[in-house]
Amino acid sequence: MRDPPPVARYPALYLDPAKFAMIVDWLRRHGFRAITLARLVAAWRGRAQLPARPIVLTFDDGYASVYRNAFPLLRRLRWPAVVNLEIAALHSPDRLRPRQVRTLVAVGWEIASHTLTHPDLTRTGTA
Repeated sequence: MRDPPPVARYPALYLDPAKFAMIVDWLRRHGFRAITLARLVAAWRGRAQLPARPIVLTFDDGYASVYRNAFPLLRRLRWPAVVNLEIAALHSPDRLRPRQVRTLVAVGWEIASHTLTHPDLTRTGTA
């Protein structure tokens, strides 16, 4: 959730924070409730119940804008999300900081692996 840089390869993948807020509001008004992937897996295994309209919200790469823009809105709703975190970028400009990651986890968000360095998998070979 940030403005696409001028050289972004896929600018359509970026989402304006106001539009994100509108989407989340629409989901909430239509009965959707955010859950974690762990809860989804637990339900598949018969160990948890799901709300009537579950949804998993995911964010790629661990940009700081997730903490700045999405987190406050979702926290008010008590909705968790999943951050697919590129570990090597934790100390890069405009990325989540370890303390922010710990805060997200403390309130029920999940952190999923998004590789250490985010290689272009179409160019890494098969070995």
